[in-house]
Amino acid sequence: MKKYRGASGKIYNIDPEPIAKGGEGTICAVEGADDIVAKIYKQEKRTKRRLEKLSLMIRYQLTDIQRRQVTWPLDVIYEESGFAGYIMPRLHSAEDFTVVCGAGIEEINLEDRLFIGYNICAAVDTVHSFGQVCGDLNPQNICVNLDMDDPGALMVTLVDTDSYHIVNGQMMYRCEVGQANYIPPELQKRLYGGQSLSSMPLPTYSKETDRFALAVNLFSLFMNGCHPFACAIDPEEAEQMDESLDIPQPSDNIRKGFSPFFYKKKGITYPTYAPDFTFLPESFQRLFYRTFVDGYKDPTVRASASEWMQVIMEVLQNKDYIKCPHGHIYFIHKMECPYCEMIKKHQERQRKAEAEAAAEKRRIAASQPIHPKEHMADNYMDVRPKEPTFLESHFVFIIYGVIAFFIILFIVWYFNS
Repeated sequence: MKKYRGASGKIYNIDPEPIAKGGEGTICAVEGADDIVAKIYKQEKRTKRRLEKLSLMIRYQLTDIQRRQVTWPLDVIYEESGFAGYIMPRLHSAEDFTVVCGAGIEEINLEDRLFIGYNICAAVDTVHSFGQVCGDLNPQNICVNLDMDDPGALMVTLVDTDSYHIVNGQMMYRCEVGQANYIPPELQKRLYGGQSLSSMPLPTYSKETDRFALAVNLFSLFMNGCHPFACAIDPEEAEQMDESLDIPQPSDNIRKGFSPFFYKKKGITYPTYAPDFTFLPESFQRLFYRTFVDGYKDPTVRASASEWMQVIMEVLQNKDYIKCPHGHIYFIHKMECPYCEMIKKHQERQRKAEAEAAAEKRRIAASQPIHPKEHMADNYMDVRPKEPTFLESHFVFIIYGVIAFFIILFIVWYFNS
């Protein structure tokens, strides 16, 4: 064990053998405390500005519930040579949000997704209640407890909080990272223009940018893992078009403000694995529209975490969902199960694509030059006409000759008798 001193005056005995490693440092266990861990930075990451940022963050006194929602820095730690890292809450059972969105509706049903969605919003709302901003709110920084035997099942914890966008009066400690598919259009345009998150003029991240990323994550959660700006080619419309189509990336669509769930573009549709947008309750649809459509021009109108918490709680309290014969749970306002419709639609497109591929394969095979011998099985009869033998071609003449011979013999015998 190695001894570290906290800014609080507390002494921490920390195991030098890491639990996990990352680009900035290592995560290590703390002796005698299974509810906290230490993040020890690499030497080059132990900067004065990082120390200032963490020293500001530990001023916030978190409740026990908040410590389960966010791995917020609890104490800054020092070794003999100086600043070394910080202490934060420990996660015991959690999967990152990509696992949740990638799971089928049979694995994580709609009701569970509603609880997860509510808890994500509650965690983001906690950060915003501090007057601070998450910044890089991508799925890998959102962890979910999927152990249904645990009392904390479906709880959500935000991680990597030392990269958050922290403000203290006029002093701003910017978040310098971000995943393109979760960055809002106002920042996408600046990035497209050649700027970077680490050096572009402030302000960069804000509560409004968090609200955009939050809505993207919620959309993926409720729409079978589909990104709200993901596209696919509509095969029926594409066949009628002269020019070829390219599928734009979600980040390009974000920058341009195009989503196939809100706008129509010839030859372009949403992915087949996503249900129709009307599958969602009207209250959800309105908040998504405000965030992605109205919010494109005016980020201040984007739905807040607390607004999302309210509409999700209403659905949970009213039990506005039912189960179909195949076990899918879906929102009650739909007459038929959208998941069954989605699966059927996907299977039909898949069968059509397979039939077209098989037809194309036969067409290509039929257009190749062939030689009969190369394609004739050993047990097939060669029915092509053959050249006749001498006997076959002169058979009639031979028969007439034999008859004439016997007639002559008969005449000779007759006159000599």
